[in-house]
Amino acid sequence: MAFTAGSKLRASDLNNLPYDTDLGGQARTTTSGNATTSEVIVVTTPTFTLLPNLWYSVELDLYFSSTVAADTGEIRIRDTNGSGTQRAAIITHPVVQNNGGPYFTRAVYLFNSGVSPSPTNWVGTLIRAGGTGTFNAFAGTRLKVVQNPSTASFTTV
Repeated sequence: MAFTAGSKLRASDLNNLPYDTDLGGQARTTTSGNATTSEVIVVTTPTFTLLPNLWYSVELDLYFSSTVAADTGEIRIRDTNGSGTQRAAIITHPVVQNNGGPYFTRAVYLFNSGVSPSPTNWVGTLIRAGGTGTFNAFAGTRLKVVQNPSTASFTTV
């Protein structure tokens, strides 16, 4: 559904807009990771075949802790594996208490699939960004892929 300048927008029009579709992903079932100065993969998606010319997001929800207070970590979304192209990165807030938590942070990578998307998967990684402790990802950490058709429904007039 497309709207143009001067169009009247009815409630029924909004109700008929497509919603985001969660295509799935992967969640951790254990608490581990042992991330220090080396980047560690904490969760991986299955391979997805994307539809052309649609907006998608890859969303990493990370529950974590560190063995040392005041440490900071960095979470990243990468293509395919731990050395794939980095698509998003977020520095965590400092850990308040050693072995406390779990703490939570989120990274999102939004992109358009283009004309001929290739099948692909993504990984969520964790690395210590500051401090001396060891970071762990908790069970429940999730990396998912979402189709966002609503972002492709609007155009600038």
